[in-house]
Amino acid sequence: MKCQFCDKEVIQPFRCSYCGLYFCEEHRLPESHSCSRLPKEPRFWYQKRKLAEEQEIFVRGKVGVCPRCSSGVSDMVDYDAKTMTFICKNCGHKWIQLKAFPHEIIKSKNMIEPKKEKSEPKKRRWLFF
Repeated sequence: MKCQFCDKEVIQPFRCSYCGLYFCEEHRLPESHSCSRLPKEPRFWYQKRKLAEEQEIFVRGKVGVCPRCSSGVSDMVDYDAKTMTFICKNCGHKWIQLKAFPHEIIKSKNMIEPKKEKSEPKKRRWLFF
């Protein structure tokens, strides 16, 4: 049998799982014989995650990430058609961010003091002699 790509005579040809044609050992991979039916998107979850991480590098501002402390723990307190307002749970920083990509920060100011834990009132002790 001959390789469909280079017409080399092959004793044990490899069959492409995408296009179904037979190839020699040099052209057995879909990338090496320019397979027309090779999927454009990654097939597996770990490939999709890696692709998403690579694309995330180019995003300037992430949605809901505090510009001051870089914490991802924040609450959306208000939104409208174009913007979202967040408050950081860690440092109390407030900022307004665009909804559309790239999610640029429009206003950023420290309007809220950091939350302090409430202390219980001191209990009175009665001393008896």
